[in-house]
Amino acid sequence: MADQYDALAILRALQEAKTKRQIQKVLCVWLRIALSLRTEQIAVATGLSPASVRRIQRIAKLDVRYLLQEKRGGRHREHISLAREKQIMSKFLYKAQRGHALNVPEIRKAYEISVGKQVAESTIYRLIARHGLRRFLPKARSAVAA
Repeated sequence: MADQYDALAILRALQEAKTKRQIQKVLCVWLRIALSLRTEQIAVATGLSPASVRRIQRIAKLDVRYLLQEKRGGRHREHISLAREKQIMSKFLYKAQRGHALNVPEIRKAYEISVGKQVAESTIYRLIARHGLRRFLPKARSAVAA
């Protein structure tokens, strides 16, 4: 198993690791090649699950650079880009700044036209929150007695 990894690259990655996650990933491979530990032992030592250790080791065989990557999170299931969302919301933002209540069905219709398919109502509420708007009605203005 040890000869399938580039030992020098693993040592270099261990020295370059800066975050906890990077160190964990490098240790998953280093403990395997340096100390010949089993997956379960490595999992206990690094605080990861055995399945995660195996996944990290499998990917590291293909590309050692994976160990130092920090690509986590993001908009993996986005319907449209943030720039396009801003473009759609600009009209509604203008109305909201003028004191009008947000019309969720109208926003939903504009969004669905842009996406090309129907979306859940929760998607629209997350869109509204993402762009800093709120659904609340404006405060009632009291009439000033003359």
